[in-house]
Amino acid sequence: MAVPKFSWGALQKALRFYEKEKLRYFPLVWGQKKPVVKWEPLQSRAATFAELAEWFQEGKSTNAAIICGAASDGLVALCFNDPDGAIEFFGQKLWDKLLGLTFIVKTPRGVHVYLRSSTPISSQFVAKGDNRSWLEIRADGNYIAAPPSLHPSGVLYEAIGVESIASPKNLPAFIEQRLAELGLKARGAQEAKEKPLEPKKVVGRRKKHPPCLESISQGVDEQQREAAALALARHYLIQAYEPGEVFWLLQEWDSKNKPPSYNELLLEQTVRSAEKYRGLVCPLIKDKPTVSTFCVGDSKCDWPKPKKLEEELLPQEEEPEKLNKIAAKKLLETCAFLKHCRKDAATLLEPHWWSMVHVLAVFGDLGREKIHELSQPYARYTEKETEQKIEEAEKAAGKEIGPHTCTFIEQELGFDCPRDCPAKKLDVKSPAGMAKKLASQEIHGIYLYKDKTGWHLNLRKLLGDLHSEYSFKTIFGIVRDDILIYEDGVYNYNGEKVIREECETRVGVPIMTTHTVSEVKNHIARSTFTDRERLNTEKYIINLRNGLLDVRTRKLIPHTPAFLSTVRIPIIYDPQAKCQLLFQPPRFSAPFPFRCIWRRVVTTHVFFPFPGHRKLPGHGPYSTNGVQGESRRPFDNA
Repeated sequence: MAVPKFSWGALQKALRFYEKEKLRYFPLVWGQKKPVVKWEPLQSRAATFAELAEWFQEGKSTNAAIICGAASDGLVALCFNDPDGAIEFFGQKLWDKLLGLTFIVKTPRGVHVYLRSSTPISSQFVAKGDNRSWLEIRADGNYIAAPPSLHPSGVLYEAIGVESIASPKNLPAFIEQRLAELGLKARGAQEAKEKPLEPKKVVGRRKKHPPCLESISQGVDEQQREAAALALARHYLIQAYEPGEVFWLLQEWDSKNKPPSYNELLLEQTVRSAEKYRGLVCPLIKDKPTVSTFCVGDSKCDWPKPKKLEEELLPQEEEPEKLNKIAAKKLLETCAFLKHCRKDAATLLEPHWWSMVHVLAVFGDLGREKIHELSQPYARYTEKETEQKIEEAEKAAGKEIGPHTCTFIEQELGFDCPRDCPAKKLDVKSPAGMAKKLASQEIHGIYLYKDKTGWHLNLRKLLGDLHSEYSFKTIFGIVRDDILIYEDGVYNYNGEKVIREECETRVGVPIMTTHTVSEVKNHIARSTFTDRERLNTEKYIINLRNGLLDVRTRKLIPHTPAFLSTVRIPIIYDPQAKCQLLFQPPRFSAPFPFRCIWRRVVTTHVFFPFPGHRKLPGHGPYSTNGVQGESRRPFDNA
């Protein structure tokens, strides 16, 4: 992975925006979150022009940080350290709106949402599941790295919102309400602060380095120091060293640098960063951090290569006894030829009997038992002769002569195989191959298959089954694409969740890795893209609980995935329902003419939003509670 280059033009553009929004900013080390200057005094005073000119110069690679809180006019940064965190917190509708209202930054772990609050907010952390910092609320006493800074993982911070910062009303109350609705609890920054890392000496354990890290483990110059420290820290953590041991190893390594200028605080920060991002590993070599700067290439790298998928996740060989038992059972249940051999055993022709022996012999002792079982009804059956035929079949198999094929049974023996034979669907050539494949599917599922090269996921079948059972539509998004799924007459945003659950249920967690799930999602997304503007475009068709109502013809048609709607009104259409309240006078005293005018105004202008429509939604043919003659509209009892 190539490290992005510093862009002076991009930094100038970003700083102009920060100045316009009255944000206080200062420099960080390029590719790190380490301040170049003491930033705490800038919370109470603005940096001078001379200071800014010295900090930010053309040709000088520099990250930028923004101070949160009162120093930047009430800036509050909601930092989501989860790709889906912001959408889950705000909801899809509000999130789409925020993208056009405020400044949002895409990070390697999620997004930063910039907002302003007139009421002070304390800095807090919100944990969710195993993610201790699912949401960081950064306000007074905090800063955040801002675009176009380079993250320690080698990815740039990217602005995806508008160049403006929204100021919602009562932001603290909104945050508190959303956390309560999600069942989450915030904790203060001091409470969430990790304990200082104590160095722990490594005794009696030899350090091993891949070739790309061997040279830097002997010390580096000042320019390579930051990247080398992070790479070594990641490597030691992957090699199962404790964080304290990694801290001590970095201290030992720092003494070899030229010059050894790293201090303990920065070494500790490096270990903490490596703990968060050690999942980024070399695509060619197993358990080796991605460090393109130091990579020696796959041909020169002698670090242990990754095991094949089947070695890592699936057994090398299935238990022969278990496989043969299931295969023989499947063969006798599904193969029309073997059913014929069992049913007509007493009068079976010699070539048919010999073919049956040839097919069952490949299943070892269990196949031998089945051959004798099927042969006994024959009048001239002898155990000795049968054993002789079995041995001949086994010798043929030893010479790599496979069992009799379906083609041989049809053409040479004249047996009429059914058109819907499972062997044809499974794309196998023989009854024995069909039986083994069916047995393997019963053990490992229908989406895994094994050939001479090993185990494979039948991605085409998995995608085909998902497409046949579900209707997906994918909408292009700025941060990510939204996969909609059709359920109960309406499209909702649970597509990705359903895909994840189906992948793990159908295939199983060991082989269905995060990468494979993403591959399935990407396949579905690419084949189901549709324009967002096509959603909810029908003006005269209403999506109701029991179907789609055309208000022009007053006809109700069944729900269909072809109707692209994300809104369904919870009302049941019943053309026989009657409203008893429509022709009653209002509950206040008024002369008769005024009561008539009141009824006409209400029925014409309040309840009839559609041209030519002359029946009350919620009355007459509409029912929100399923009981004719009743209504639950607040206006009805006025």
